[in-house]
Amino acid sequence: RFPAVSEWLLCRFSEKDAEHIRYIDYSYWNELSAGTKKPFAAAETIRKGIEIFGVSNEGFLRAAEYIKSGGTFPKLFFLTSDEKNYVIVEGHQRMTAYALVPEHFRNIEVIVGKCSEEELGQWM
Repeated sequence: RFPAVSEWLLCRFSEKDAEHIRYIDYSYWNELSAGTKKPFAAAETIRKGIEIFGVSNEGFLRAAEYIKSGGTFPKLFFLTSDEKNYVIVEGHQRMTAYALVPEHFRNIEVIVGKCSEEELGQWM
């Protein structure tokens, strides 16, 4: 069930914010990020050529090349309860592609929904 969102915010994120962004609690993303749920840790797994559950990393690599060539994607969707920690609810592949080219993760517009800490915890 999607959490009750008290408000939606349009925010901008950059590489300095990466430490506070997490994947949802899902086996693939947990494994890809070596249990950290951090997209930038997942990028390291991908750079090492490790494939999770036999799923190719090619889509991430193509998306990162697209970003490097000036391509843009639709906005990501995050949830937060405290405006300090964020969970990706839509855009996991795009966020992972940005993590592969962190120099391009600057001033990225994200739609952020605010919810209770308990509801956010269900996604983490």
